Amino acid sequence: SYSAFSGIFCAVIFSPDHLSLVKDGPDVRRQMIDISLTQAYPKYAKALDNYTKALRQRNRLLKDIPENQQLKELLGLWDDHIINYGGYISVLRARYCRPLALHAGNIYQGISSGKETLTLTYQPSVPEPKDQLDLESFQKAIEKGLKENRNEDLRYGNTSVGPHRDDLLIEINGLSAREFGSQGQQRSAVLALKLAEAAILEEQTGEPPVIMLDDVMSELDEHRRS
Repeated sequence: SYSAFSGIFCAVIFSPDHLSLVKDGPDVRRQMIDISLTQAYPKYAKALDNYTKALRQRNRLLKDIPENQQLKELLGLWDDHIINYGGYISVLRARYCRPLALHAGNIYQGISSGKETLTLTYQPSVPEPKDQLDLESFQKAIEKGLKENRNEDLRYGNTSVGPHRDDLLIEINGLSAREFGSQGQQRSAVLALKLAEAAILEEQTGEPPVIMLDDVMSELDEHRRS
């Protein structure tokens, strides 16, 4: 089983399916970050689970309030869970994305022979925290976002801010890789992401992971293949 190899056999895999990291919506990129953080921080998986449960309960409450206004008093309880767990999730994601961006940028420069620049930017859905590396800053930002969007949340029955709406912006030469990147550029960006993930894993464990590459060369020109 996977758990039997956890912490013993570390591997990073690249396959054509991973092109979804660039081509698809934010949920795919959030999942990539969450999987990496879960391996490094056991508490992260628990916080993510607690946040998901709190989000589900808050959304259910938002849908019930129009039929029973007295239930509005319970919103504060679930807001507290969203703030506490959500702040922890967001700050760890932001901290992880800093070295991920650094490694991926350097790797992409090598792949493109220094002709192109890859940048990664963690994008919270809440008002920009004063310090993305500070837990309290994120919690205050989420608290502010919940208050400012409460009427909208009640109108649509959904929580509009929090780490479930965050994204990782991937840009090549300052333009969205998803919207403007060529097939080769998108593949190069994802390859740089996966190799950056491997570099961080090596830093955390002290041992280089096994890197498995499936169909890595297609859609890359001769210089990128080299």
